Amino acid sequence: MKNIIIITILLTSCTPKEVAEVNIVGELRAIMRENKTEANINLLDLKEEEHLYALGALEGLAGEVLIMDSNPMISKVKGDSFAIVNNYDAKATLLVYTQVKDWDSFDINEDLMLGELEEFVNEKAMQAKLAEPIPFLVKGTASKLNWHIVNGSPGANATHEDHASSGFNREWNDAEVEILGFYSQTHHGVMTHHGENSHLHFLSRNGSATGHVDEVLIKKGSFLFIPKSY
Repeated sequence: MKNIIIITILLTSCTPKEVAEVNIVGELRAIMRENKTEANINLLDLKEEEHLYALGALEGLAGEVLIMDSNPMISKVKGDSFAIVNNYDAKATLLVYTQVKDWDSFDINEDLMLGELEEFVNEKAMQAKLAEPIPFLVKGTASKLNWHIVNGSPGANATHEDHASSGFNREWNDAEVEILGFYSQTHHGVMTHHGENSHLHFLSRNGSATGHVDEVLIKKGSFLFIPKSY
């Protein structure tokens, strides 16, 4: 049976806000523990959606999915390198997606490790009365970026590290990037790995690389974005 979870979030504040939907299709724990990597969604079904932001993994864990403002980027390992295809003609075993029309921007005034970035996201989301899961963007410089592209399943009960090491992986320094993330303290094993509060994918500033973020240090002078309107 396909593992499909649809989460609808009602945003509340002193003035009415629109209902926002963060959709989670598939489940990480089923992928990691049971090796269930079958297709759960056809990306072509989302092709006409506006202001779409999404991340996830292809069926069979054959690559990574990133969609930024309705622009799809499908990355797959090719020999000792990788290739990116910019279309919706693919199916995903895991996909987290939402639609955001406008974003609020916040200066990042100090270097932030991933855990500190998550705290910053949570702080701004609480001020805006956003409910989890919280989509967010980071634009700027990653002083350190560890990332990977999955390339098939290592099997049942494989760890996050197993998945990263069995695919294409790199460590970059001083990389200009855009990052899409979804933050939640209550979706471990669903859209985040156990013990982690966010799931992030990145796009290099020139669009030549994209993948799953394993570790990141965001440099002072970068910017955080959280939803303003949907």
